[in-house]
Amino acid sequence: MSEALYESIDVWRRQHDATLRRYRCFRILSNGHYCVQSMDVYSVPIDPIRLQELDNQFYELLAETDPVERGGHFPSLEQAIADHDAAFGTAE
Repeated sequence: MSEALYESIDVWRRQHDATLRRYRCFRILSNGHYCVQSMDVYSVPIDPIRLQELDNQFYELLAETDPVERGGHFPSLEQAIADHDAAFGTAE
């Protein structure tokens, strides 16, 4: 198995109820496609301990599982996010 290279991209979505969604995305350098590893939800007040937990989870998940295997890959970020939302029932 070759070692894939990824560029990390955070995409933010503001919700009407003062919450935020942070999509943890990657661009696969070998083919230019995109995938979503996970989505974090933030609400006010922001808890710094929770921020650290989400960052730790991001790194652990990336180390343990190829993000493409988790949810496939798509030619655009928008498609990758829409598929993630549909798969996890988080579409608006």
